[in-house]
Amino acid sequence: MRRVRDSLWFAPATAAIGAIAICILAYLIGRTWQPGISVDISEDTLITVLALFASSMLTVATFSLSAIITSASNVAASTTPRASMQVVTDARGRVAISSFVAAFVYSVISILGLVALRFGRLGRLSLFVGLIVIFTVVLVSFITWVDRVLQLGRQQHAVASLLENATRAATPSAISTFGGTAWDGVVPDGAVAVVDDRVGRVVRLDVEAAHAVAESSGARVILPLRPGDTVEPSRPVAWVIAPEPPDDDVAERLRRAVEIDRFRGPDDVRFHLVVLAETADRALSPGVNDPGTAIVVLDQLLAFFVTYRERLGEIGPTPRADVLVAPLTADELVRDAFGPIARDGASMVEVGVRLQKVLAALVRLGPPDLATAAMRMSSTALTFSRDGLLLDEHREAVLRASRG
Repeated sequence: MRRVRDSLWFAPATAAIGAIAICILAYLIGRTWQPGISVDISEDTLITVLALFASSMLTVATFSLSAIITSASNVAASTTPRASMQVVTDARGRVAISSFVAAFVYSVISILGLVALRFGRLGRLSLFVGLIVIFTVVLVSFITWVDRVLQLGRQQHAVASLLENATRAATPSAISTFGGTAWDGVVPDGAVAVVDDRVGRVVRLDVEAAHAVAESSGARVILPLRPGDTVEPSRPVAWVIAPEPPDDDVAERLRRAVEIDRFRGPDDVRFHLVVLAETADRALSPGVNDPGTAIVVLDQLLAFFVTYRERLGEIGPTPRADVLVAPLTADELVRDAFGPIARDGASMVEVGVRLQKVLAALVRLGPPDLATAAMRMSSTALTFSRDGLLLDEHREAVLRASRG
């Protein structure tokens, strides 16, 4: 459902339906009440104004859509193709296009209604008031959209949006076990595997649904996969620990508790870090050779881990003891975020120094598992730098940075 809401067509379609509803309401008002009002807007005048408004809104909506497509292409070229979705799902862009489409649909439906039906004096006045309201919304949307469209295609805005999405996804529930109990990775003897014939990625875990299955069947459930993990027929999406083997209904309910899609979803914390790392990695490629962007991304990753550290302290108790969920480890996050930069930035001293300073900050900040993962990544990055840097003084600079 969330993917549908984030689609570019959903908000304009909803706004268009609302515009049609306003037209219908104006017609019903005009046919139901006939008060003696002095204001009389003729059909010809109203049709002329609506026609002008419709032609203008069609042009503006086409321009806005073109701007979004161009910005998405620019972001894909300057960061990574996976970052272009941040532009397509931009909330302000969707609101702007929705208002333009709604205004266009309202004008066209109103013109058709005035030609085919008798709205009455109050109905025509209602249409005119509706036009004023929609025009006000369009005007505000257009002013904010002009400011937004100047930022959308810029790399700086794209990187900031990627960080925002990563921190939004890193809720206390998402960085722990979604309300379940942490699984130690051991499958008990007698556990029955539940597999799914589909191939894709986990995009969401419904621990409450798994708990309902466990409670109703007197079993314990293991969910070994997390958002972002690959699903294929040989890899169980769940394990059931129960005196009796699970029936088909239990297995199907557990499959529904693990939502699968072709692509990684917005609840996947690791995916957002991968996209940030890919942005830095692209900047470090010989064809681009832009270490400054990689350093900017490293600063954004440090900001993410500071937020991650704070939200670790917000993790509450795990109420579902009968649902075991694979935990998200700090080592996984650190490898996703810094591994590609350590590998492909090994020949650039400025990137190596900044990477070591960021990792040293994570060691100081903690907690212990994050500090351990950062120290391990620091050691890996030093190994890459020793082989990638040509000058001893550059190697020494990176080594000094690793000591904090």
